[in-house]
Formats: sequence, C-alpha cells, structure tokens
Amino acid sequence: MKNQKTSRHIAAQVARTTEPPSAYIGTDRQDMTEFDSTFLRSLTEEAVCRNWQLIELEHFDGNPPHGIKLDGIITRSIPNSPRVMELQQFSHRLLRIGSASHPDDHLLPAVLPDLIAQGHLAADHFAERGFLHIGFVGRKPWSIWENLFIGIQDRARERGMDVDLLSLPAFPQANKSPSIPAYAQFSDWIRKVPKPLALVCPSDGLAARFCAWVRSVGLQVPTDVAILGNGNNPAICERSFPRLSSIGTAEDQRGMAACELMANLLAGERTPQEAVMIPPSGITVRESTDVLAAVDPAVSEALRFIWANIAKSLSVEEVARHTGLHRRTLERAFRMSFGRGVNAELHRRRLEKCCELLRHTEMTVTEIATMTGFRSDDYLYRTFRRSFGATPIQWRNEHQ
Repeated sequence: MKNQKTSRHIAAQVARTTEPPSAYIGTDRQDMTEFDSTFLRSLTEEAVCRNWQLIELEHFDGNPPHGIKLDGIITRSIPNSPRVMELQQFSHRLLRIGSASHPDDHLLPAVLPDLIAQGHLAADHFAERGFLHIGFVGRKPWSIWENLFIGIQDRARERGMDVDLLSLPAFPQANKSPSIPAYAQFSDWIRKVPKPLALVCPSDGLAARFCAWVRSVGLQVPTDVAILGNGNNPAICERSFPRLSSIGTAEDQRGMAACELMANLLAGERTPQEAVMIPPSGITVRESTDVLAAVDPAVSEALRFIWANIAKSLSVEEVARHTGLHRRTLERAFRMSFGRGVNAELHRRRLEKCCELLRHTEMTVTEIATMTGFRSDDYLYRTFRRSFGATPIQWRNEHQ
C-alpha cells in the first residue's frame, strides 16, 4: 500500500510540471495541535495526487493571494464562527477538520476524529489487562476532550470498571515544580486514587509529562499507574520514560477522507448532514501499559511465565505446572481476575505480539508465527482472520 501511494504521488508530481492545477484549495490552519503534522502531510500528498494547488491563507494575512479564486477552503474554525463567515466570502465550499464534534456540524461539512470510539478502545485495552480502576485527566471547563472521557466512562462501566476524573484548570507545561498548581493537584490525586490505576491522557505530550510526574511522587509506571497517550506520535512516545503506549488517531486517514469529501464538494455532490467520523487505528503497546493488573500472586506468576515464553507453544497444563497449581484452580483464579481463562490469555497475548511485529517490523508471517508460538503460519492466518477479519498481510498494509 505504501509503495502504491508513493508511486501515485511521484506520477502526480511529474504531471504537475506540465499541467495547471485542477483546483485551488485554501488551508486555514488556526490553533494547530500536535496531532496535525501527520494529518497535514497526508492531506498534502493526497492533494498533490489530485493536482490541487494548496494555498496556506496564513501566508497572506488570512486572505487568498491577489487574483486567485479559491475553489474550496479547509479550515479548523467551528461552524457559525466569525472566521467561517469571513471565509465564505472567498468560497462557498468550506470543509471543517476540527478536533471534536460541534452542535452545529450540520451547517458545515466536517471530517473529525471519533473520540467516543477512542474512549471505547482505551477502556477495552485496560479491561483486557485486568484493571478495575481507570482515570482520565481533563479540563475544567471541558475543552475538546469531553467526548473522549464519555467514551471511556461508558465502556468502562460496561466492563465493570470504576472511573476517576481529574479536572485541571489548565494543562501543565514542561516544568514539574510542586509550586505549580497543576502538579500539586495531580500529585495529590494520583496518591489517593486506587491502585493499580489505568490512566488515559488526551495527548501524548500530556501522557509523557505524567509519566515523569508519577515517578516524582514515588510511584512506578506501569506497575502502579499504567499510562496511555493519544495520537501515537513517535517523536513523543519513543522519548518518554518509560516508552509510551498510545492510541493511533488515524490522522493519515483523516487527511485522505478530507480530500475525498472536498472532491465530492467540487463535483457538486450533496453536502453531508453529519460529520465524517474517523475511527482510531488501534493502540501501539509500549512499556507504559505493558502490564497486567493481577492481585493473585499465582496469576501474576502465570502471566510472567506466559509473557516470557510467548514464542513457545505453551499449553494450559504447562502454565499450571509452573505455578504449582492444579489446572482448574488456576483457571478459576484467571477468570476471577480477568474474566477469561488461561488459554484465552495465551491467545490474546500471541495476537497482540503478532500485531506489534506486523506494525513495526518487516518480518515474514512465517517468522512471526515462530516468534509468537503459533504452530504454523497457516494456523496464524486462520486465527488472525477469525479475530480481525483480515489476513496478517492485509492488516499490515492497513496499519503500517
């Protein structure tokens, strides 16, 4: 998929040297966030493939260049805002690419991240790891992240988890001095909430900051507090300590979807009445959540044995023998801790490791099958398709 996209992009670049642009599209980038670099790269590449000329309005004091008639405008501004009314003077084809839903989205076509789905994914991630307590750090008053919390809260309650919310008057900056109100409020809260705690953060930058703050109050990540970021920005996640697990927000897909919707508007198609919602692409698991919350010492020992020997084709009997428990006793302990048996945990962990290797390496399916304890690559193919509705290669092409 990546090679096909690159070839298409190169062919479009060649064509642009001999053909005039098929459309002039203004981009109105106000209040950019850490999520937007991937989105803008995807948007730009797709626009080039369509032979559009993108024009950043900020370079011209928010207006089109003199003598240029814009065919459409992509903006972050909310519907009915003064800026949108101003932009409508330059083109009647406006498309919003904001960070969250708005009550007036029916007035303006929009392509948005599905924050509710992101929240569901986060809660499921921790529920599968046996956590009973999940926390979220938000703003008071709420900013754009309210739907993310709603998604977490709804799914967590479905899964029998307690939810704790910390509302900060403002999100913290780089300094972690106890004199800062946000740090004092966070440190007091994180000491009091039940442990082990699953902590979901609105962004990778905030999650990386909280990894440091948790350690500064004498707690450990991920054993005391497992921390999940949002955005999966490698520049942040790989430099966090420990390395940060994060929700993939599919910003590349949002860029492509924005171009697709703009192309429909240019073709005169009917304006959609509801925003196009882009679901998350999944969670990249790194050290900050690579743990299972188990109170029973035998279950903890079994989990360590399973995770350390995932390349072996372990049986439930072998795991039980390692812990010194009868198989039925261990199965009962697992179900009390996680709501699933030992074999289900072996299956879940193998598939999780398989996805990690598919996403981050170029290993063949045969090599991955060997690394993850599957008896053969054919068995891996069947198991993977049954679980994800796609073959390992199809999944890799979609998620790499």
